[in-house]
Amino acid sequence: MKAWHWAAVAAAFFSCVSALAQPAVVAEVSGIVTVRHADGGIRTAEAGMPLGAGDSITAEAGSGAAVTAAGTTLRLNWDSTLELMQERALRVRTGSV
Repeated sequence: MKAWHWAAVAAAFFSCVSALAQPAVVAEVSGIVTVRHADGGIRTAEAGMPLGAGDSITAEAGSGAAVTAAGTTLRLNWDSTLELMQERALRVRTGSV
């Protein structure tokens, strides 16, 4: 393989690793959406809000949200709760994505 091929492969690899290292964030919010942090604090969700391990996000009736984690965006439907188990592990506690 030529040197530039290796450079392209390395760039793609480090780009993927970088995406995995980024924290989960609330990407979009519509309606009443709350975040319960691992320490028990509850806040109104805002776009750009980081989420950590143990945090959960809940969309109330008629609401929705999007969460981006590890380069993937999940859309949270109304009456749904999504929990961040670890940096790259999510669990739908109620409802659907």
